[in-house]
Amino acid sequence: MIKPNNNSTDNNITTKYIFFPRFMQVLSIFIMLKKNKLTVTEIYKKINSNNNIISTNNITYSHTYNIIKDLSELNIVTTYKKGRLRHVLLTEKGIVLSKLCNQIINNIK
Repeated sequence: MIKPNNNSTDNNITTKYIFFPRFMQVLSIFIMLKKNKLTVTEIYKKINSNNNIISTNNITYSHTYNIIKDLSELNIVTTYKKGRLRHVLLTEKGIVLSKLCNQIINNIK
């Protein structure tokens, strides 16, 4: 059984992702980051492309950045800035979640 976290910030961030549209966007970010690092701009462009794995509504760059910032606060991704670009990588926790997301997608198919 998972014990509730007493940190209210984590709980507020986590509950934001229960709602389906945002969950689908986060799920597509996990799938994109599964194999390699990407920049925030690359993630934004891939989410809004027509051949995205998971169909999501078009979202803005700032919305994409805010999702990544929230995931970083949850220690699911880590970001670093190199020049003008912000790169995003999965942490160990993020890799486990990415594998679970892939299993969910495969079971749906």
